[in-house]
Amino acid sequence: MVHALQRNVTYKPAKSASVDMTAFSAMTLDNFVTCNSMSLFHQLSIPTDFLSTGPNLWTADEQYHVAQAKVSSLQVVNDHAERGVAFIQDYNCRCTKDEEQLQF
Repeated sequence: MVHALQRNVTYKPAKSASVDMTAFSAMTLDNFVTCNSMSLFHQLSIPTDFLSTGPNLWTADEQYHVAQAKVSSLQVVNDHAERGVAFIQDYNCRCTKDEEQLQF
């Protein structure tokens, strides 16, 4: 994985993942990691020195625990879905005042 983080890519990453499902079972984590993956570490000010050691040593590394705490504290939000639901609810409220129709 560390080598994959240093691998330069010439393509612009897609906004959504597209994976060939026939080849997916043979893929490893390295297939999904590039130098662009490091931007997550930089944007969250996560130390990266622990990446130069083997994963079996990470649990003894203080920087790993700092990184793990930061990533674990992130809240995942599906902003597009939430906006879509809010839009439909707002639209329904504007179209009708009948409470029974709003239940559908």
